[in-house]
Amino acid sequence: MTKTVRQIPISVLFFQAQNDYDVAPSIVLHKEMVKAGKVAEVNLYPAFGSSDRDGHSFAYRGISIWEADTFRFLDAYCGAD
Repeated sequence: MTKTVRQIPISVLFFQAQNDYDVAPSIVLHKEMVKAGKVAEVNLYPAFGSSDRDGHSFAYRGISIWEADTFRFLDAYCGAD
């Protein structure tokens, strides 16, 4: 995945709750993209719920938490030309 992420031609936003099963891939892939001169951000949010299962559901159950950050990223890097 690290080789592939260095070749991605678009901006990427990684986001997860701290208590997701494993946040390491987001951190590693973000670091690889930045090292390759790509536009990428990683947002690690506080624990969502009380279990890793709750944390894993953050993307669809925590919209009100990540929504503003995500739309800011989209406006900045994925807007219409």
